[in-house]
Amino acid sequence: MADSFGKLVVRSHAPKRRAVLLGLAGLAGVAVLYAAFELGRYEAGFRVVDSVRGALSASRRIRSLEAENEKQRAQLEGAEVARRVDRESYKQVYRSLGDMQSQIARLNQDLSFYRGLVQPDSLVHVKVQQMQIVQNRLPVNIA
Repeated sequence: MADSFGKLVVRSHAPKRRAVLLGLAGLAGVAVLYAAFELGRYEAGFRVVDSVRGALSASRRIRSLEAENEKQRAQLEGAEVARRVDRESYKQVYRSLGDMQSQIARLNQDLSFYRGLVQPDSLVHVKVQQMQIVQNRLPVNIA
């Protein structure tokens, strides 16, 4: 039986320690790869601080442009309201202008008629056969 113990090998069995060592070795490998990646970026001219500054600057510029955009929208809205008011005003002016032109035409007709009465050689020939002038008496209220 002594022969069978000659081939016997005794090893310590620590599966947790082995797993921890493998995990640490894996983390160290990832850290070395990431360090190599960052070194490559640094050598290529990429700076994390500069990129963060650029992003902050771009975000400030975006905020200022959005504020300016909102201001211009408000101005545009005001201009639209003013344009609508102007359009309505022009419509009313044209309407009253048409009314005044028709009133002037009627007054010109009346003027031609009365000129015909006064001037016998005018284009409008009116013959007055009888005329009566009556005083218009309006009732007067005295309070």
